[in-house]
Amino acid sequence: MGGTQLKKIMDVVDLLSQPGGASIQEIQKTLGVSRRTVYNLLAIIEKLGFAPYDKKPLGEREKRWFVVNPKAVPLGHNHLEESLTPREYLALHLMQGISAPYLGEKLSQCTRKALEKLGALLFETPPCCGSSVERLQCLMLASDTLKKTYLGQEEIIQTLIRGILKQEVLQIMYRSFSKNRDISFPINPLQFFESQGGLYIFYESPIHKEFRLLAVDRILDALPTEDSFEWPAHFDGQALVENSFAMIWDDPVEVTLWISPEQAKYVKERNIVRQQRVEEREDGSLKIYLKTSGWWTIKQWVLSMGAHTAVLDPPHLRQEMRETLQEMQGRYSQEIR
Repeated sequence: MGGTQLKKIMDVVDLLSQPGGASIQEIQKTLGVSRRTVYNLLAIIEKLGFAPYDKKPLGEREKRWFVVNPKAVPLGHNHLEESLTPREYLALHLMQGISAPYLGEKLSQCTRKALEKLGALLFETPPCCGSSVERLQCLMLASDTLKKTYLGQEEIIQTLIRGILKQEVLQIMYRSFSKNRDISFPINPLQFFESQGGLYIFYESPIHKEFRLLAVDRILDALPTEDSFEWPAHFDGQALVENSFAMIWDDPVEVTLWISPEQAKYVKERNIVRQQRVEEREDGSLKIYLKTSGWWTIKQWVLSMGAHTAVLDPPHLRQEMRETLQEMQGRYSQEIR
């Protein structure tokens, strides 16, 4: 089940948790879906344990639907004036499902138990427990199939986390695909992020004093050193992600691409990088001006588009593409055994 469907489920839970609930027609209008889809969503919510129910207010023609809201929880001398909403409680379970492949079995069990205890405090009959947990995890299968496996790396990930929190320099062993061997070097670990089913970590090189990226699944070992590092004030992980074409990091490069009329409508739908400008031409083709990092990745994307795209500028990259295509042509003109 994709993110769009999950959002619809969350939106319905929101509507039903309002003091006045929501009618089927109101849900239809808000979500822009058919009556049949609304009932399908209600069935899913019921299977998750939120127990939607309907009642017909006096003087109204249409039934209204509700879910039981969590109760406020006394915590010692304090009291939560506003309890978790059903949407927030569901979001916690979804986040637990998403993060499970990275946490390892022990931490995943801890988060599951914590959520079960929270549910027992908030609800008479907690949703998302027992068999409904399995149903909730099924919602995540579509994205989980793309995830890399991190089994056996729990200790490495915990060392990386401690390194970030304590600002410790770590010595790691890394499987380098570009060098085709395992290499050891120090890192100042800064921030994790997830992309396309993989877990990555930004780090600062203590030697070169520049920000780089590692795939966590290729970190073979991570050991703390006796050295610490100052947190770089100019580090902005979000900006680095938004300015990158995929996950290869090089010096910033400005590239102008031509896109054929046949592929223009598809390419226009995606935001390739944050810093881009699209120019539509009279024949239906596009010119796209990009400023990003990772020329190698842009090159692979251009090659994957075949005759539907071409590098226009800068000249040296256009020449590199020409040489690559000539080399490819040579491969096809000779028999390879």
